[in-house]
Amino acid sequence: MKFPLSIIADYLADEGFTIARKPKNLSATFDWISTLTSLDADFNGRMLIVASAYSRVSPDVPAVLVSVGEATTDRNNVFLITHTNVLPGVIAERLQMYLREIYVWIEDMHHMLGRHCTCSDLLERSEPVLKNYISVTDSTFSYIAHTPHIGPIEEASRYLLEHGRYSKEVTDTVRTSGLAEMWATMMTTKVYESNPIDPLPSIEHVYHLNNQYAAHLVMVCPKSITKGQEFLFGLLVGPIGTVLSSNWETNNPFKQNYSTFISNLLNEDASNRKVTYEQAQILGIPTEGLFKICVIGETWRDGSSARFAARTMTHLPECKVIVKDDLLVLLLCVGEGQSKRRLSSLEERVFELVESLDTQVGVSRKFFDLMGASGAYDEAKIALHYGKLHYKDFLTPGENHENNSKTYIYRFKRYLPYYVGDPNPNKNTFLQRYGLAAQILGRIEQDDVDNATHDAKILRAYLYSGYKVSSTCEMLGMHRNSIMYRLRHIEKTYDLDLNDNDERMFLNVLFLLPR
Repeated sequence: MKFPLSIIADYLADEGFTIARKPKNLSATFDWISTLTSLDADFNGRMLIVASAYSRVSPDVPAVLVSVGEATTDRNNVFLITHTNVLPGVIAERLQMYLREIYVWIEDMHHMLGRHCTCSDLLERSEPVLKNYISVTDSTFSYIAHTPHIGPIEEASRYLLEHGRYSKEVTDTVRTSGLAEMWATMMTTKVYESNPIDPLPSIEHVYHLNNQYAAHLVMVCPKSITKGQEFLFGLLVGPIGTVLSSNWETNNPFKQNYSTFISNLLNEDASNRKVTYEQAQILGIPTEGLFKICVIGETWRDGSSARFAARTMTHLPECKVIVKDDLLVLLLCVGEGQSKRRLSSLEERVFELVESLDTQVGVSRKFFDLMGASGAYDEAKIALHYGKLHYKDFLTPGENHENNSKTYIYRFKRYLPYYVGDPNPNKNTFLQRYGLAAQILGRIEQDDVDNATHDAKILRAYLYSGYKVSSTCEMLGMHRNSIMYRLRHIEKTYDLDLNDNDERMFLNVLFLLPR
């Protein structure tokens, strides 16, 4: 292994030697250390020589030369140590012990990787060599590991250590300063005197997965980073990356085994029902039952979409979570035969996470077949978009967006009228492709034909009469008991809640749409 002269510079400084002159080329490398004053030609200048010298700086004080190759032929590669009574042989022995410590560290990390160690194990073993605070965080800005015995020396890392994630101030800084974009493209180790997060010098390495920023190795130092520290830090980069790679399959939200399947489902790339059902069965996803899609925006408030995805996967393992662009998409699943209350419980737990994040969620209608996921995804996106624009229309006096948690939740049924009334031509494509009105009213009308009933007419009259049963009876000339019976039948058969104001408004709009 080749060592750069820069690690010798750090070692001599740490040991308190007075260095009158440093080499001009600290990148020059060597293999081992000798006290010989001349070299065999076969060494090719790769041996570090430690020898007595005469110092013009202090002629009466002992001096030592530490050089790569012949000091007389390459003055650029020479340390001149003055004011020392330590013999060259002793200095050489100390340096050999130091290099041996590095060799043992590297060997230990290799053996630890064979035993499937964690990042914490690697950092604990690396502390004696690197002698600075180090942390590994993932793209969700939460801790993977940190040096256990060397604590943080600046506030951002201290908060990270205490809370397991960066503070909101730091994540806001990451977003506004462009650091996230830089990390997404950063392929080499970088050294900073300071950056928008850390006022102290740091050295950082970014790890990528599927061409996306996935994790971050950082060492923070009280003084400027030296070339020797860069070299030693670089020896840790590979082993940490190996450990991360072995865990990303299960821990990274971008690489769940269902991610591609769900993404294709939402993009309508899964048109073959039989194949889709077979894939879902392999992945353990129910094909029939109760489903909803939730789309969450502004997840950067929690650091990134990936961070919120990881939190959701931890707290709600029943949900299928994928990241699409800047949105987090959750598929809520309750298999056929399971309690309907379970879907409501899942939904409430999602809302609790969203409320703690101070962001918003668009919620689709319930659907009963997995093949309906694409339409529900569109519904949730529509709800999120128009909900953020028009939520104030539904606040009561004295309420505002900050202190009323309900305004974080935007349901498609409430915001469909805004969508339909928007002159944006894209809405026609969605309505025609999705057949929104036909899904509900078309079913009711077809059942009327098949069963010689008049439920569609009764429902329209009920909505038109202002949800008054007596007025509906007068309009249709039917007995009150008959109207009440048919309305209950409509609610139960088509999963509607005619006492819900959003449901009523939704149905009113559906009657205006083509089917």
